Formats: sequence, structure tokens, C-alpha cells
Amino acid sequence: MVVALLVYTSLEGSPWVHQGLHVLIEGSGAFIALFIAVVIKLLFRSGRLRGSMLWFSSALAVMALITAFHSTMEVNSTFIWLYSCSTMLGGLLLIGMLLPEGEQTPLYFRLMPLLAAGIALIIGSSAMIWPALAPQMILDNSLTPLAMGMNLVGGTGFFIIWLHLLSTVENAPYQERLLLGNFTLLMGISAILYTLSTPWGALWWLVHLLRLLAFALILLHFFRLYTADFRLMRENDSRFHALVESINAAVYRCEATADRRLVYASNAMTRVTGYSMEEMTAEGAFSLQRIIHEEDLEQVEEAINGSLKSGQPYRVQYRIRHKEGKLVWINDRAQPVQNPMGGGVWFDGAVCDVTESQEREQQLELAKRVILTVSEAIVITDAQGSILDVNPSFERITGYMRQEVLGKDPGVTKSGRHDVAFYKKMWDQLIEEGYWQGEIWDRRKNGEVFPKWLTINAIRDKRREVTHYVGVFTDISREKSTEAQLERLAFYDPLTQLPNRVLFRDRLSHEIGLSERAGKILVLLLIDLDRFKIINDTLGHGVGDGLLVQVSNRLVACVRKSDTVARLGGDEFGIILPGVEKPEDAAIVAETIISQLQMPFVLEGNEAFIGGSIGIAIHPQDGENYETLTMNADAAMYKAKESGKGNYKFFTPDMNDQNAHRLQLEADLRRAIDGNELEVYYQPKMDAQSGQIMGMEALVRWNHPERGLVSPGDFIPLAEETGLIVALGEYVLTQACLCVRSWWDEGLPKLRVAVNLSARQFDEENMIEKVQEVLQSTGLPPQGLELEITESIAMHDVERAIEKVRGLRELGVRISIDDFGTGYSSLSYLKQFPLHALKIDRSFVQDMQDEDDATIVSSIISLAKSMHLGVVAEGVENTEQLDFLKGRDCNQVQGFFFSKPLAAEAFRQLLVSKNCAAE
Repeated sequence: MVVALLVYTSLEGSPWVHQGLHVLIEGSGAFIALFIAVVIKLLFRSGRLRGSMLWFSSALAVMALITAFHSTMEVNSTFIWLYSCSTMLGGLLLIGMLLPEGEQTPLYFRLMPLLAAGIALIIGSSAMIWPALAPQMILDNSLTPLAMGMNLVGGTGFFIIWLHLLSTVENAPYQERLLLGNFTLLMGISAILYTLSTPWGALWWLVHLLRLLAFALILLHFFRLYTADFRLMRENDSRFHALVESINAAVYRCEATADRRLVYASNAMTRVTGYSMEEMTAEGAFSLQRIIHEEDLEQVEEAINGSLKSGQPYRVQYRIRHKEGKLVWINDRAQPVQNPMGGGVWFDGAVCDVTESQEREQQLELAKRVILTVSEAIVITDAQGSILDVNPSFERITGYMRQEVLGKDPGVTKSGRHDVAFYKKMWDQLIEEGYWQGEIWDRRKNGEVFPKWLTINAIRDKRREVTHYVGVFTDISREKSTEAQLERLAFYDPLTQLPNRVLFRDRLSHEIGLSERAGKILVLLLIDLDRFKIINDTLGHGVGDGLLVQVSNRLVACVRKSDTVARLGGDEFGIILPGVEKPEDAAIVAETIISQLQMPFVLEGNEAFIGGSIGIAIHPQDGENYETLTMNADAAMYKAKESGKGNYKFFTPDMNDQNAHRLQLEADLRRAIDGNELEVYYQPKMDAQSGQIMGMEALVRWNHPERGLVSPGDFIPLAEETGLIVALGEYVLTQACLCVRSWWDEGLPKLRVAVNLSARQFDEENMIEKVQEVLQSTGLPPQGLELEITESIAMHDVERAIEKVRGLRELGVRISIDDFGTGYSSLSYLKQFPLHALKIDRSFVQDMQDEDDATIVSSIISLAKSMHLGVVAEGVENTEQLDFLKGRDCNQVQGFFFSKPLAAEAFRQLLVSKNCAAE
């Protein structure tokens, strides 16, 4: 202002023409005005300025553009016309600021600055192209009334707005009103002064400087507004960033394109995705869409497309692939936002890592599904015990529907089997320990009582107060039934349903205690069946089992209900007789049992006869505990067997010596097998007609170092009973094959050796392989070996026996049936066996003076001939027997009449001295 006055003072009275300075002043003002007009328009679009400022922007645009055209012309009417139009239109447009704010929002109003600029361009360009069209604006170096009027109109508009801005009702900030007021005041003064000025005069230059000053004030105002806004923006931006970084969510801005390239992301995005900020914001290197799990991609794209169409925010939960490869669940919320600088749409959003909550939800959902699908019933009650919920298994097990029990006490299913003390103990434990588990009986809705296994847990809150109880139970009816069955299997014999050895021991121990307190005697009977093994091996296990059941029934019928009958194993039974008055009563029971066992048993329509041997021990005189009493009763039973079977014996102390002798003999036999105390003897088999030696049978003998030669009748049954018969049989087979092979190698006749196979050897799965191994190891060809099996072995499991005999015959080994006639052979089965010979039992040969036995021998020989089998008669001891057999065309004979069994060397000498022939 001071500069303007100085210029005016210095030029007063002397015009100063300077076209360049005029262009500079007017051009600068025009540029400032146009710049401010554009800034106002942009600030209005961003919502920073009031709508009335658009009138201000329009006025500045008109003034700037027309002044630009004006500054380029020489002083003439067109020059004055453009200046006056600039002032008048600017003043008139500013008056629009007086309109109410609500009427300044229509579209046409928002286009006002552009419309004003268009009008200014039309006026300016028209003046440039058709300058003659401009009205007379200057005459004799003074303004015409038209020019003066136009400026006065513009100036009046400026003054009106100046007064408006100074009023107290204006809501604009004081600084804004002050600067805008100064602008309008200066513009109004310059317009009035312009009417009094002459071109290039001092007042004329003053007017131009005042206008430039007015534009400079507006520039200052918006510069201050900009710096204040910039400062505020920085503060807001700082607060925004601090807020963004302080929350768990990752804030982002991305392009609304197919790959959603990130424009901005907070540091939390690094934690969520695992990618660094540089990796996420690098051009083309990263996008949110690329890390979305392929199974979730479709739902994310649907959410985004729907948001773009509706303009509404979207929210979607999905999985992304973390940089480390793990899957991360995120919750994504974003709002489509129009880019204020143009260029499309952005998405402003935030993502949260919800992996933990998702996993919790999945766990809760899994727990819910588990509760709904588990086979165990689940009951949830409140702290007072009222039912809050039950699962479907509860409905299935109890028969009560969920709605029927809600709000009720769990006691609705009580069976009535448990007393008050039971439930009190349960609740005492629940209150003290927060846990109870046990078996309990309940009642179904249909009235059926059932057992269940129940677990109750108390649920507590943070204050350790009980809030709920959860009960889980299973119906254990089947388990209880199985338990009863297992208990019966554990304590009862499954075949006879009698107590087994375990229960027998328990009951005997219990009865011993009762007997001691009552002062009465207790009797123990141990029973072993006679001839059971023969029937079992001959007729099969099925028939043998049926016989045991019949025996059990007869034994039970022989005693009182208070007595115990047990099957101890195999064909051995035990009977406990408590409360017996005198030992003679036990003898009566034993005699009754023997009598019942000697009566015929009907087995598959045929009668069979067995017997029983009974040992009796009395408590307390024969033993004060289970072990002693049973051991002594067992010793008495063996004594009864030795006495001819079908007998009973009371225990006597000397029986222990016999039992000890038997145990020692067993131990010695085990040592003898390993210590080469056993020796194989050979008895010749003779041609019945010529008397030549045709072969030999291998028989085992035991030369005890202390007792001397032990009879086979003493140790063979013992070996069968203890299982040593297998090792014993293998020893005899190996030694016989070695011996015969050595005789062959010496050039002696190649005779065949016969070896007996025991039942246990024959039953072994690898029996054929063992025979083959012995033949290979000893070098004896198969035709040098004959294996003898008993009739009972052949008839036990016939199909399996036939298969094994065929296997032996395929090896080249000769097979014969030993002791033929003593068993229960079926001729239909016998014909299926690939045999070579039948061997008549010595009992028939030795009693051939009996007509029946003679007939049996003749029949066996005839049977063998009809089946094309050889016949060997053993036990020949005199000429009469030999002549009888010769007369019946028996093939071979064997017995003491020819030779007793000989040691290997003695038999070798016999072969050397005799005229032998091999078959």
C-alpha cells in the first residue's frame, strides 16, 4: 500500500508510459487470480471450503482471464472495455456469495467456475478478433460514462461483499473474513479510483498496484491456509499412523484391480503376511490376491465384485498363505473409495489375524460335533444340579428325550438300587475333589434297570466357584455280561460247566478255614478216569467231550448240593466234601462214584465202559492247607491206579515215598535222554514158514547208573505223561537208523528196522520233515525203515492221519498198524490208509488157546490178506502158537520163542551167524 502511494506521489502530474511494466503487473495479477480460482475449486471438491467460495472462484477466474487479454493490448476502447468487464463481472459474481448455503449445491452451481471461465474466454477472444465491436470507452483521454458505470457497478459489488464479510453473522473464520474483506475493499477502491484516472497517469498506476495488492492478499490468505492445512495434515497423519500401528489390525489401501496391488500398508501387514514392506509395495512383486488360499479365492472375488457394484463395504474371512508356508486365517473389511485425484477406485481396508479365534471356533465346533456324535451320554447341569442339556446318546441310552429332562434333577433316572449313603459319599467326593467316577445302576424310561460307568466333573470359574457339573456315562450292560462270561470262563470249565482248578483251589482253601472253625473233618477226593484216553484217541475228541459231560453229571448226582465237584483238567476231577462226620462216609461216596463210573456210557449209539481211580485225603490229618492236601490225595489216586484201577485209596504217609520215587524217576529220565543212558535193543522178525530173519524191531532200554536196567513198563508211561516221549522217540529213531546203516555198510543183509511212533510224535506238525531229516542225516534209505503206529493213533482225526501216512509212504517208508485189534477201527476208514502190514497184538497171540482169541487172530490174518497187507504176529513164545500162525498163512512172527530183544552188538553177531534174507 505504501509502495502504491509512493508511486502515485512520484508520478502525479506527469504520465509515465511503460507497456512492459503494465503487462507484468496485470499478468501477475491475472496469474495469481487464476491460480487461486483453481485452488478454491479443488479444495471445494475435497470438502475443505464452503459452497459460497465457488462464487469467489468464478469471480477470480473471470477477472484473471479477461485481465490476461487486457494486458496484451494498447490503450484504446477495447483495452478499457476488457478492464471494465473484468471489474464489473468480478463484482457481480461475488454478490452470489450472499445466497443461502443450501442453494449452492446443485450441479449447475458446481459448474459455475467453469461457466464463468468460458464467458471470460469468449469476451476476451472476441475483443482480440473483433476490436471494432467494442463500445466507445474513452474520449479525449477520459473514460466515457459507460466505462465509468461498469466500474462503479463492479466496485459496488465489491463493497457489498466487503460489508457482508465484516458482519458478525458470518460463520467464516475471522482471518478468512479479514483477508477476503481487505481484498474486496481494495478491489472496490480500485474500481472507484479507476473512473477518476487517465491512462498512464499516477492514479491509473495506483489503481493497478491496488489490484495487484488485492490479488497478493488473496494469495497470502490461501498460502497461510495451505501451510495451516499442511501442518494439520502432518499432525493428523502422524496421529493416524500412531493409531494404525497401535492396533492389531493391518490397515491397507489397494487398487480395485484383479490382483489388488497394495498402495499402502501398515507395519502390522508384515506380521500378518510375513512379507516385508519393501516386498509388499514393490511394483508387480506382490498382491493380496496371489496369497489367498485357492479354496477361498472365489468367495473373496464375489465379495469384492459385490462391493464395487453396490459401493458398500465388504467383509469376508478367508485363508492366506504366509510367506513361511503356513496358513493364516484373516478377517478382511474394506470400503471402496473414489480416488480424489482421479484414476479409478481404491479399497481402504483392514485385515486381522483371526487364526487363533478361528481355531478356537473350529475346536468349539468340533467339541459340539463330538458331544452330538459320541456314543457316551453327556449331561450338563448347573451348580444346583438342574439339567441344562443332554446329548443324543443320553436320549438313546435312557429313553428320555431332551425336553423331558431339561430343568430336572439327574435323579430322574435313579434305579433305587443305591442307598442314601452311596449318594452322600459321591457328593462328598465331588465337593472335595471336584471329580467322581464309578459304576452305578440307573433306570431307563421303560423301567429297565441297567448298569453304567459314570464320570462326573465339577466345572469352576476363575474364583474357583462351581458353575456346572458335567456327567459322562456309558451303558456297560454288554460289558457286565461279558464280564460275567469271562468270570465263568475264568472259574468254570466251559465243557462241563463245573468249577475249574482255579475256583476249586479257592473253595478248598475256604472250606479248610470253615472246617477248622467248625471242628469237623473235610474230605478231598481226586478222581482219574480209566480207559478214557483210549476212547478219546480212538473215537475222537468230540465223543470224548461227550463222555466227560456224562461223567460230570454222574459225579454231581453222587454228592450233596453243599459239596463241590470240579474238573481239574483232562480226565481228572476233584470233589470237596465239607462237614463229614467220619472217614467211612467218604468211603461210601467213593464206592458210589466207582459204581456209577463202571456202568455203561452210551456214546453215539454204542456202549462204552470206563472206570475211575480215586485218591482220598482228609483234613486236617492228611494236610492243613491246599497244597499238602491235594498232593496227598494225588498220591493216593496213583496208588489206586497201581492197584488195578477201578479202586479208591485213602492217603497213607508211605505214599509220599512212592510219589517221591516217581518224581525222581522223571528227573532221571530227563537226564538219561541227554546223557546217553538209553540204549536201543533189537528183536528179530522171522519168516513164519522158513524161519529166516526178515527184519527187526527197535526197542528202547534204560540202563540206570544206580538202579540198573529199568523196565520199559516203568518209564515209557512216565515219558508219555510228561511229554518226554517225543525226545525219547526221536532218539530211538536216530540211533536205529544209524545202526542199520552201519550194518549195511559192513555188507550184512539189508534188513528193515521197525520203529514205533508215539501219539505225540505223530501229532507234531513237522513229523514228516523230522523223519526225512533223520534219514538224510543217517544215510539210511527210506526202504530200510518201517514205522509202526497204533490203531488208536490212526483212528484219531482220521482224515489228518490218512494225510500224514500218505506223506510218509511217499518218502518210501513202510507203514504198519501196531497192536491191531485192541482199538475201535472202522474198516471203511482202514481201507483208506496206504498201509503195508498189520501187526497182531501180543495179547491175542498169547491167549490163542482161547477160542475167541484164536478166532480174532484168524480174522485179522484173513482181513489183511483181503486188503493185500502183510501180517506180523508178536509175542510168539511156543511151538503151538507158531504152528497155528503158520497154518493161517501168517507172514512174519516175533517173540521170545525166537529171540529176546538184543543189544546192537549182540544182534549184529546174530545176523552174522544166521542165514538172513531181506524182503
